Amino acid sequence: MFCPNCGARVTEGAKFCQQCGRATTLSGETPVPEYFVVSPGKLAFFSILTLGLYELYWFYRNWQAVKKAEGTDISPLWRTLLSIFYCHPLFKRVAAAAREHDYPNLFSAKWVAAAYILILLAANALGNVDTDEVGFNLLWLAVTLSSFIPLLTVQGAINFLRKKMQGPSVLKSGFSTGEVVLVVLGVLWFCLILIGIFSA
Repeated sequence: MFCPNCGARVTEGAKFCQQCGRATTLSGETPVPEYFVVSPGKLAFFSILTLGLYELYWFYRNWQAVKKAEGTDISPLWRTLLSIFYCHPLFKRVAAAAREHDYPNLFSAKWVAAAYILILLAANALGNVDTDEVGFNLLWLAVTLSSFIPLLTVQGAINFLRKKMQGPSVLKSGFSTGEVVLVVLGVLWFCLILIGIFSA
């Protein structure tokens, strides 16, 4: 059995986690938040199309699910805006629930978070270089657009958990209002960046 808060292994039937002190369930099963379900292809497509804006939406929806399931007063908005600091706690929760429910493709939350953070830092570092070289700016764009890749690992576990709880019909087609707004904003932003790169 694993702690729903920190992901540490706890003694079967224990009321509290020995690592973080948070309460666990007596039944041995940890409550699984209704994490944000989206197909990996849709996550990749929207992340690229919106130049990463969709990832903020992804984090926000998942932290909302955690807040609702745990009944805590965490702020999904701040944890989204500071995702570089809060991605690891979210990934640990998902990984712990996946292990608890026999997910076949287990992953290390620590390494997935490290990959995500390194991509964000590399994109930021490249973006701060003052150059008009098209090749360099395209390299920055490629690194920036790759930030969704670590999230695909986490999304696979999320989709597995939701399908196990609610059936295979949980993956829905179509777009929500929030997704449509993000796509419009992202496309405009993406076009402005491409114009800036090639006009330089």
